[in-house]
Amino acid sequence: MIEVDHLSKRFGDKLALSDLSFSVRPGLVTGFLGPNGAGKSTTMRVILGLDRPTLGQVRVDGRPFAHTAEPLAKIGAVLDVTGLSPGRSAYDHLRAVGATAGIGAARVNQALADVGLAEVAKRRVGGFSLGMRQRLGIACALIGDPEIVILDEPVNGLDPEGVRWIRSLLQDLAAQGRTVFVSSHLMSEMALTAQHLVVIARGQLVADASVDAFVRSAAATTVRVRTSVPPLLSDALAGDDVTISSSTADPGLLEVTGLAAAAIGDRALAAGLPIHELTPVAASLEDAFMELTRDKLEYTSAALAPQQNGPRP
Repeated sequence: MIEVDHLSKRFGDKLALSDLSFSVRPGLVTGFLGPNGAGKSTTMRVILGLDRPTLGQVRVDGRPFAHTAEPLAKIGAVLDVTGLSPGRSAYDHLRAVGATAGIGAARVNQALADVGLAEVAKRRVGGFSLGMRQRLGIACALIGDPEIVILDEPVNGLDPEGVRWIRSLLQDLAAQGRTVFVSSHLMSEMALTAQHLVVIARGQLVADASVDAFVRSAAATTVRVRTSVPPLLSDALAGDDVTISSSTADPGLLEVTGLAAAAIGDRALAAGLPIHELTPVAASLEDAFMELTRDKLEYTSAALAPQQNGPRP
């Protein structure tokens, strides 16, 4: 179990983390989400003892990770795969990592086979694609059979088969009772992989909840309504907390937010108006994430930025 307790981290005049507290429990895949610059990598580095906190503390099974006698058996982590030595073969790199913990060649060969690199074990890492480097990094993380696995953006560079493999691997590790903490910018993949989420923005906690609870609390469900009398139905459904949108390309279709499908049907019936389709469209994890972090983005594209009135300079 990982416990982050009132953690703050400052780099010069920049406050990267501010009073951050959450726990990562065993038996679950916990997704770690946040916009660019939110502090995800800094948090992971502090957990691993690579950066010292300015305030607060992190405990791994009740004590700082630096006090762990067998670190590779406690935590396996991948934060960056760009620093691998290009002149070493995959086997030699993993053998060197294993040697720090007395891990022999048999386990090295097994780890390479587990991540799909057995056939290229003797090739130099400098010739590896990003996806192959990711696989080698994961082999390094797993070589000590750790109780806790921490991965920062592990699907970067992987093809669809590799993404599915990572998903299955993480879920299998959690099912074995291990603690799995993984960051990703791929919301659709995180929705399929994680059971719990920790979301931060600008170094502060935004949410600590199950995936389902996070989506329900952050984004409203939209209902698709098809009718032959859209103006009349819009009038019947209008209300202070109801949003109704239509499309010129499909004039009979309305998208209604703020009313459940049953309530829409009841109002249409009371008004004597026909409905040809009534389909709730559940919000996605991406919708919920964007809603909760919209005003906390460090970098915002023009498409998402608030519109300014008046002529452009």
